[in-house]
Amino acid sequence: MIARQLAGKVVIVGGPDDIPLAEEIRTLSRTKPFSLAGRTSLLQLGAVLEKCSVLVSGDTGPLHLATAVGTKVVALFGAADPARTGPVGNGHRVIQAAGVACVPCRSRTCSNPAYLECMVKITAAIVVDAVAAAMGQG
Repeated sequence: MIARQLAGKVVIVGGPDDIPLAEEIRTLSRTKPFSLAGRTSLLQLGAVLEKCSVLVSGDTGPLHLATAVGTKVVALFGAADPARTGPVGNGHRVIQAAGVACVPCRSRTCSNPAYLECMVKITAAIVVDAVAAAMGQG
């Protein structure tokens, strides 16, 4: 959706354990994003992120690395509290599902009967709108 609606190029980053998911995303995507999953060192990842307009990420190391190199981020938060671990600086967007009673639970396992409701409620359309806003297009 991002590539189509915002005329952007999408690059998938991640570690070696993320390769299967990256390939699944590529398979399901019409635009076939380029995958660097498992193919960069931390230093190389920083250089890649510095060239990006926006990074869409959960509360991960790459999110914080992107903010360190001056790249805007769209941060997807479920269990974590963005006030504690969210992106630092201006121009970033934080998305956290509204109306989920247990958010932020700060737990590594989900005990909500509507399993991972906090993440499921973050739709692709919400993310695309946040990316557009971060890029100054929305």
